Order: sequence, then C-alpha cells, then structure tokens
Amino acid sequence: MKNLDIKFFEYQCENGLRVALVHKPDFSRSFFLCGVKCGGIDRRQRVGSKEIFYPSGCAHFLEHVMFHYRGGDVSDQFAQLSCQVNAFTSPNETAYYFSTTEDPKEPLELLLHFVQNLELTDDVVEKEKGIILSEWDMVHQNPDSCFLMSVWNALYNKHPMKEDVIGKKADILSMNKETLQSFYLNHYTPQNMSLIGVSSQDPQTLFDQIKEIEGSLQSSILGKNRLCLLKEDLNVASPSFVKTMDISNQYVGLAIKLEPVKDPRIRFLLETQIQLTLDAFFSTFSAEFQTWIDQRILSLDCGAEADIMSDHAHLLFYAQTPLPNQFYKIVEHVLWQIQNQKIPDAVFTALQNRLYAQQIRLFDRFEELAIEIFQSMAQGISLKEQLNWIASLDVDSTFEAVSNLDLSHQSQILIKGLD
Repeated sequence: MKNLDIKFFEYQCENGLRVALVHKPDFSRSFFLCGVKCGGIDRRQRVGSKEIFYPSGCAHFLEHVMFHYRGGDVSDQFAQLSCQVNAFTSPNETAYYFSTTEDPKEPLELLLHFVQNLELTDDVVEKEKGIILSEWDMVHQNPDSCFLMSVWNALYNKHPMKEDVIGKKADILSMNKETLQSFYLNHYTPQNMSLIGVSSQDPQTLFDQIKEIEGSLQSSILGKNRLCLLKEDLNVASPSFVKTMDISNQYVGLAIKLEPVKDPRIRFLLETQIQLTLDAFFSTFSAEFQTWIDQRILSLDCGAEADIMSDHAHLLFYAQTPLPNQFYKIVEHVLWQIQNQKIPDAVFTALQNRLYAQQIRLFDRFEELAIEIFQSMAQGISLKEQLNWIASLDVDSTFEAVSNLDLSHQSQILIKGLD
C-alpha cells in the first residue's frame, strides 16, 4: 500500500477555529463544511462550576432555526450565489455545508457569518415547532428509524443515546428562545468548531480569506464547556425489546454493549479490527453466508457493524427476516467464530485492501470527504493516520483484540408486524 500525495493543509485561526483544506486543482467544484462539536447527546454540560441541562432535541432544533438569517431563509441567499446548502445533526456533531461550481469566496463568507450569528425570535421558534413535529411523525413512522431507536433504548440506561436526535415530542413543544440561545452560546464557539474545504482554489489564499472573515466576527467565547454523562455500566436496559408496527417484513437485531475507549488511536484500531472480523464471518466473504441466504433466514438486507466511541460502544447484527430464532442462532455461531477462529489470510488481505481503497476513494467524493475529515478532527485523529493504521493491521493482532472482547451484554430487538 503506497503513500499518497494528498494536498492537505491544516491551519488555526487566532480565535481557535480549526481549518482543514484539501486542494483539488483539477476539479471545478468546491465544497465547504462548518462543523460544531455538539449533537444530540450534548444535553448535560458543565460550564465553569455551573451544570446546565438541556431538553432532548435541542441541537437539532437549533440547526433548524439557524437557517433564519437576515430576515429570511439563508438557503435562498445561497441559491442566489449558485450554491446548494444543507445541514445535519448527529448524536455527536452538527454541520452546515454548501457546494458550488462557482467562485466559493462569497458563499464561504456567508457560511461563516450565518453559523456564527444567531438571529432568533419567538415567532421563528414557534413556526419551526410545526416543521419539526412533522419531521418527528415521519421519523417515528419509518421502520428503519424505529429499529435503530429501539436498539438504543434496549442498550442504554442513562446515556443520552437512548433519546433520538430529533427529541421527545413534549420537549419540542416546550422549546423556547432562551434555551436555544443558551445552547448556542455554550457550543457554537470558534474553539468548538472546524471548517473543512475541498476546492481547486489556492489553500493559502482561502485561509487568508477565512482569517479575515473570522477577524471581523465578534465571537462569544464563554470558556470551555464539558459534556457531563451519568455513569453507564455494561448492563443493558432490556435483554429483549419488542415493538409492533404496520410492516410486512420483521426487523430483527442482536446488539452487544461494549466498553467505550478513550484513546482515539486505540478506538479507531479496535473498531476497524472488529469490523474486518464481522465482515469476514457475516458477509459474502464467508462461505456459510450463501447457505443462510438460500435457507431464507437472511436476505441481502442484513449486516453487522461496530461503533466504538469515547462514551459509548456496541456491536449490532441486523436483518429483515421472518425467522428471528434462526437468525439469533446464526449470530451466536458467528460470535463463537470471531473469538475462536482467525480470519483466513486471503480473506483478511482482501478486506484490508477493500477498506484501504474505500478510504482512498473518499478523496474524489467531496461531501463524504469533508464529513469524514470533520468527524476525524473531532475525534482527534487524521485521515492520513487512519490510512497508515489500516495498512499496519495484521491477522494475529486483529484476532487478539476481538477474542478478548466481552460479548456477554446482549439485547435482542424485534420490530414485528400487526397481528
């Protein structure tokens, strides 16, 4: 696996804003993302000696009202600049981004200005409640979303992951301007934000522009805040979680709660080692997988994934199948395999090369690349480090890491149709 000549530049503004720019001289498109290191789980914060508790859905609600800018919808202002703009809120972060094939100078200035200026009125908050409640209804009628929410509710006792990013209906209805302003002031500070750009424009010229813009903004820097989480042990909230919906195909899952990992390098390596192992024994790389398909226990709409974070961690096996008991037996068999059998050398090499190639291909997919860089920066690692770590993996260390996992804290999840 060769080293790549990636034109990647990192800077930091005087106010603490971190900037990462990828130079793509042969492309006409530009993509810029302004990300904030806060999301759905940021509900209990310690600011100095004071502890603040926010209602569920606060980060997501704020993302919506942020688009009210200069008396209108900022999307219209981006459209006038030949740009597409959007945003998302996840459990750990919020991001605002635009893409354009025109000169990015004006939309970049608009992006930085609107994200760092909250214009909020009671009328805007009340109007947005109806829009978010409609979104809430759609989310809770979607079986994919309901399945994931059921997984988090089955696993977590106190961790805010058990609450969906969109929030509870009651919290949405009671949201007010003062709460949103407090959340904004305590999280949307330059030292808690990153700006990522992928563009053909000269990186130094772009950074000089960014420095000038940031110097003109009056940022509210209130001091560092710290996420406060109630202690969460490894016991699952519910060993068995069943929900009924108007669906034709059952959703079945087995989730396993794991120990979180603080160190970013160890966290990335462990998640990668687990994912490689899951793919080796629970995908088309396994000779048994086609048999399970032929037996109609599994369809191609199934999988297994690992999520290892600093404050929560889990494995999840999932499928749409009318045979949940047979599915659980397959998962039990796979769990025995991953802790007792090494990945065959040829399979490991193929999986490792595939993962490395997926990371490389990110550099031609601007939106995915910018999001990945932002999330990596938030977690304290870089894409170049990730590539090096992937290349350094081997069968023996992967087996040792996975075979030592405690897989005993399990929950079975079933979303079934109406009788």
